[in-house]
Amino acid sequence: MSWLGIKPFCSILSTISQSAKCKICAVNCFYMKKQLLTFIALAAGITAAYAQCGSAVTRTWDGGGADENFFTPENWTNNTVPDCNDNIAFSNSSNKNCEIPDSFITSGNITVSTDYKGRIVVSGTATVIAANSFTMNGTVFTFNPEIGHCRFANITVDGNGMLNYASRAGMTVTGTLTLNAGGFIAFRTGTTVNLTSLVVNAFGQMRSPEKGVVNITGNISKAKISTFDHRFSTWNINGTAAQSVGASIGGSGLNATAGAINFWNVNLNK
Repeated sequence: MSWLGIKPFCSILSTISQSAKCKICAVNCFYMKKQLLTFIALAAGITAAYAQCGSAVTRTWDGGGADENFFTPENWTNNTVPDCNDNIAFSNSSNKNCEIPDSFITSGNITVSTDYKGRIVVSGTATVIAANSFTMNGTVFTFNPEIGHCRFANITVDGNGMLNYASRAGMTVTGTLTLNAGGFIAFRTGTTVNLTSLVVNAFGQMRSPEKGVVNITGNISKAKISTFDHRFSTWNINGTAAQSVGASIGGSGLNATAGAINFWNVNLNK
């Protein structure tokens, strides 16, 4: 076959290939749009509910209901589910586990005290969790949904608290994520985490999302004797000060657009 015969044939193959790619793209776009519309509808519903909130009070989990559902009124003091202005507390009033199967938003704070021995699990398929400050002094808080977002002004993990972010849905902290002695946070593979600043104090522990992305618009400060598992994630730090990261770091892909990064020990696994 001459070149003149091959060229049209190759052109036909190219057209077929492009058509197949377009169909694949169309399918991917369909599911992406479906997820986006679900998220927008969910956020719109929460926003509408937020406008009807009452005066702020503190609602404490007392586990008086027949199940472990966050939205069962009898599981809260005064048999009232927290609304979007309330502070939420987990204490020794009840050690019953708590499951959050749907979205909620509050302008108040969420506090888990050291004497609460139950576990808190966020389930469901499309979930938005938003609050002012989230403080964990104990127990395990697990976020599971595949679609959704977790957004806080500040997060502090103390004592034996463990925040297990087992979802690929993103997390945003508009203030500071602080890990104190005994505090532990772990992210699932591929997750994108957006922070304003990160503070890991002595004996705090952090496990980055393997092959995920951590974006920090401010600064990072990490004590020399804390534990930091980098797990081949990519870090983008846009702070204005010198970035200080103590102890050993495994992985690669740490980028700083301002200041210097100081390491005591560095392990780069390529």
